[in-house]
Amino acid sequence: APQSRTVLSDAYEDHAHNRSLAKVFFRADQIPFPKESFDFIISEHVLEHFSNPVKALLEWHRVLNPGGVVLLFLPHKERTFDKDRERTTLLHLMSDYESNVPDQDRTHLEEWITRVIEPGLAPHYQGFSKDDQVNKGIIHHHVWITEDMIELLVHLNMKIEFSCDKVPDRPDSFVIVARKNNQT
Repeated sequence: APQSRTVLSDAYEDHAHNRSLAKVFFRADQIPFPKESFDFIISEHVLEHFSNPVKALLEWHRVLNPGGVVLLFLPHKERTFDKDRERTTLLHLMSDYESNVPDQDRTHLEEWITRVIEPGLAPHYQGFSKDDQVNKGIIHHHVWITEDMIELLVHLNMKIEFSCDKVPDRPDSFVIVARKNNQT
């Protein structure tokens, strides 16, 4: 994408001690741009860090032009350190949205600590306090397989253009391309 028309953003300046490549910083569920500002949004391993991912997806829908696309790269529950965790259902996600679950929700923290951090499955997240796990966006609040995310996107009135259960150069991930309806 042309750099002059591309916004490389992030909510955090670092991730597990690695600096972000972003040029501007804002949360993905609070985008400081007007409605219908972008042709596409690319998100790589972001939604799982939100306690309320539906809120973020609806914000992305808001800032997409009619016919714009979201390219989602997400960790596949069965091929990551989340493999021992329960899949997040559509009902759970919609309940979180309707309840306006806050950013620093701790609902999944103990499960995350018990099933991922304590067994040493995510060494790059070791050494962070429980507060930092939540407040710095480290925790994976939710986990999915490809079909779960397709179900959510269709529920949110997005058209699935493409999906691949296993990204060739990143086998822990799946990818989905979803299009915003042409009606605004």
